[in-house]
Amino acid sequence: MINHVHLILSGTSLLRNYINEAPIEIRDKYRSKGFTEWHIMSPLDSRQRYLDAIIKGHELHDLMLAYVNKKPKEACAELNAFYTFLDQRKAWKNLREIYLYATDTSSCMLCARIIYEHLKESFGAKVQVQEPIRVKGWGIEGFEKGLIRLLDLLAGIIKSKKDQGFRVFVNATAGFKPEAAFATLASALLKADGVYYIHEASRDLVYMPLLPLTIEKSYLRALRRLGRWMPKSAAEEALRYHGLRLSDLEEMGFLEERNGKVIVKRWVRKLLAKAD
Repeated sequence: MINHVHLILSGTSLLRNYINEAPIEIRDKYRSKGFTEWHIMSPLDSRQRYLDAIIKGHELHDLMLAYVNKKPKEACAELNAFYTFLDQRKAWKNLREIYLYATDTSSCMLCARIIYEHLKESFGAKVQVQEPIRVKGWGIEGFEKGLIRLLDLLAGIIKSKKDQGFRVFVNATAGFKPEAAFATLASALLKADGVYYIHEASRDLVYMPLLPLTIEKSYLRALRRLGRWMPKSAAEEALRYHGLRLSDLEEMGFLEERNGKVIVKRWVRKLLAKAD
C-alpha cells in the first residue's frame, strides 16, 4: 500500500459559514468585537487581534469545533474537498500525514486551528496531523515575499515525502486565488502527484494529476547566467545569446529593471533552485 500525504491550503470559509449560522446570542455577545465581519475583515484591521485569543478552551473555539465535527463537509470548503477526495478515490487507508498552510492573518489561523483539532479528533493516532503552519507574509505582505516562504515550505515537504516513497497531494480549494494558482504551479515543478479542489460552480471535486513540468532549458540557462542581477547592457547581451529578449522576460514577471540593473526576482531564483 502506497502512503499518502496531503498538503492543505487553509482559508476562512469555516469562519464565514459559522458566522452565518451562529445562534443570535453568540452574534450579539461578540458583535462589538466585529464578529459578523471577521471573515471579510482586512488583515490590517486591529480587531483581527482578538481572533488570536480564540484558542482551545475559548467559547468560540469550542463552538466552532463542535460545528465542524457535526458536518465537516458543509462547514468548510477545504474539508469538503479533502473528504470528497478520500471517498471518491477510496484513499482512506492510504492516508498517513496532513499538513495545513495558513495565510498570515488571524482569521485564517483561527480556521486552521479548528481544522487541525477536528482532524486530530477524527483520525487519532492513525494519521499524523501536523500543527498549522502560518506562512509569514502570505496574504498581507508583498505578494512575492509570501510566495517565497510558501515555496520554501512546500518544496521541503514535497521533496522529503517523495524521497520516502509517499504520494503527495495538494488541496488548493481554500486561500487566496493567486496563491492557490502559484501553489499548483510550484507543486507541478516540484513533482507532487496531484492537486484537487471543489469547483465553485458545480461543487464537484476537480482532480488534476500533475504531469512532469519543467522550465524550458533556454530560460534556465539564461536566468542562471544572470545570477541575482546584472547591469542592463550585459543582461541584454546574455539574453540575446540564448535567443531571448529582456522585454519578454520582464513581461513574464521573471525580471525587473531597477537603477540600471536587471534583477532576477527572488521567487524565480527560489523556484529554479528547488526545481533542480
